Amino acid sequence: YVDTTGDSGILQLVTSTTVAGAEIWSGLSFDGSHILLTTMIAGHINLVTYTTDLVQVGDPVALTTASDIPAGKNIADHKHVLLRNTLFVSWSTSGDEDLYLFRATTNGNRVGSQVAVVEGSPVMTNDMHLFTNGPPVDGQIASVFVMYGEAGVDRYVTQYDVPATLVASGPTQKISAPNSHDPLGATLFQNGGYRMFGGNGTNRHLIVANWTSTWSHEQPYERVIVPSTADDWNYFASGVEWDSTTNRWFIGYRHMESAEDSDTQGKIRLAVFDETYGLLDWLQIPGLPWFRPHLLLEGGHLYVSYDNQNDEVNLAKY
Repeated sequence: YVDTTGDSGILQLVTSTTVAGAEIWSGLSFDGSHILLTTMIAGHINLVTYTTDLVQVGDPVALTTASDIPAGKNIADHKHVLLRNTLFVSWSTSGDEDLYLFRATTNGNRVGSQVAVVEGSPVMTNDMHLFTNGPPVDGQIASVFVMYGEAGVDRYVTQYDVPATLVASGPTQKISAPNSHDPLGATLFQNGGYRMFGGNGTNRHLIVANWTSTWSHEQPYERVIVPSTADDWNYFASGVEWDSTTNRWFIGYRHMESAEDSDTQGKIRLAVFDETYGLLDWLQIPGLPWFRPHLLLEGGHLYVSYDNQNDEVNLAKY
């Protein structure tokens, strides 16, 4: 591991493992006793359970079957969140025009029917954002949000209230940013608003875009948190965690030194910021190319999953 800023030692590798049989994509959550990892195995979304020491528990459980997938298509990508002991899994199809959502127990049993967020969309559905409106609070309606969009100013958000059947609480809402930015990344609810992380319009700077709880623009709307210093690319922040105990942001994103030969230039960076995005720690996961870091904070440790876009998914503990 390299590039640690000021040798702060915030992130130090404890252990890591390769997810047996996994091909691509991943997501992380914690059910109170075990780490839940979703990934692609044999063309389907699977749930793999680990101890906090990264020892696999039992066999992977397939969450999807052939009947879930439209004829002639396959699963392109997915995300998951855990809310009130239920897994919510969104996934898109090859062709980037269909987007679905289903629920499952933490043991991998499906709950109810799958629903279509959108089908036949002219707007790209791949690399969707899946997030909630914060930790469950007594008396507050908990919601899961699915968002998709393309490079530019427009995003499309559908809200599903929990617990309930998967019926959208209203029509899909189109939200528009004041300036263009890249859709690849992640969104997290923090301090009463939505924080959308990703690349700016040219993917050179890593930014956070700030929205209110009703999807209007906060001020300042956009903030650069990792600037490009030599026309390098800082984008695709698929891993985002906020630690309310230490008031720190943990961000996993993709870094390219140039636009040429992107597959071999692709690096995963892990960055730690204070509440106002002052950089505290910054390192690179060794080897390349790696893609799509996903993060989980639990028990004073940061867990990171990532893939090589072909036939390897890794899980690391810091």
